[in-house]
Amino acid sequence: MSRINLKFLFRKKKQIKIIQFSAIKSYIEKIKKEGEVSEYYEKLNRSYENLMKKTDEIKKNFKKLENMGEKNFTALAGKTLEKIEKVDKFKISSFQKFYTNTFYIINKIKKIPVQTQYELLKYEEGKKTIELLNSFLKDVNELKKVLAMRYGKYSAVNHLENATKKADEIENILNNIKDVEKKIESIRKEKEDTERLLERKLNSINHTKSDINTKRVIELRNRIKTLDDNINKIEFDLRSNILRARRPISKILHSKNKKLFEFFQNFMKYPLENINENFWKVVALIRFKDNKLNKDESRLLDEFLTFTDHELKRKIDDYNNLREEKNQLRDTLKKVSSENEKALKKIGDEKKNLEENVKTIDKRLKNLERERHSLQLLLKKNIKTLEIMIKKASGDKIKVKI
Repeated sequence: MSRINLKFLFRKKKQIKIIQFSAIKSYIEKIKKEGEVSEYYEKLNRSYENLMKKTDEIKKNFKKLENMGEKNFTALAGKTLEKIEKVDKFKISSFQKFYTNTFYIINKIKKIPVQTQYELLKYEEGKKTIELLNSFLKDVNELKKVLAMRYGKYSAVNHLENATKKADEIENILNNIKDVEKKIESIRKEKEDTERLLERKLNSINHTKSDINTKRVIELRNRIKTLDDNINKIEFDLRSNILRARRPISKILHSKNKKLFEFFQNFMKYPLENINENFWKVVALIRFKDNKLNKDESRLLDEFLTFTDHELKRKIDDYNNLREEKNQLRDTLKKVSSENEKALKKIGDEKKNLEENVKTIDKRLKNLERERHSLQLLLKKNIKTLEIMIKKASGDKIKVKI
């Protein structure tokens, strides 16, 4: 009977390291300096230092040759070597760039005519320079081999380099999130300010409606109503007095003066509307024309004429004055209403603009919140990738905490 292997049940789980993101770069640098890949960086630095020492030695020889009068070669090669730049330690990308640029520079030196190089062999310093340059070429190729080790034995180095780049990406994402959150905070404040302003504008509209518009308009309407009442009263009195005289005066004029009778009849249909200049002319005719009236007729006619001379004229003047005042008040009411409508429209337009502003702010806010959400998802994804990269590079299972 075969045995069941239960070793996996008792296998000790590797502890998860929790690292603050702010310390992640220091942690990566620590792995580079203290971990298994540290020997790779030592080789890389050693190779680089050898190159830089040799470069300095060659430059010194160039200087000696230049002082001896050999400027053809040193002018070209010396200036070219000056272009070799120093690298940032522990950055593979810097070493890679250094190698590429150095290889390009060496190729330029190799293209210097053989005759020019041959002239140097006359001097001990020249021979030494050529030897150093050839040795330098070998060292450049050695650097290339060291760089290539990243794709074999020291593949963990690539994970560390990628982890460093990923940490930079995450840092950039975090900065972007902070910027977006600042914008969100600023826009929320802008929205609050706009909403407060909108509330004040709504209160202003209500105040304008109740305090300015209504009070003034009601006052004018009440005055117009009072005038209407007074006008109606005068109209009623006038019509009553005129209609009371209608029958007897018509009877007198019918028998005495046909033309006056017809005029009087037409006048009596719309007495107030017909009290005009023609009416007063006819009254004058009645007064001065010999109509051969008897005593009662004369008395009735005199009463009518006395009424027209005194009460009718006064009441008509009052009537016309009241109508004029009423028309003026109507014009004022129209003007006030128009002004109030303009004021309300202006406030209403401002309110509408503020409401549109709130909508625009909401839209901007939603866009920024969507942007923040996308960045947070990207951050989460990148942190997970970073954790995997460091695990592959160091064997440590870590949890990055923001």
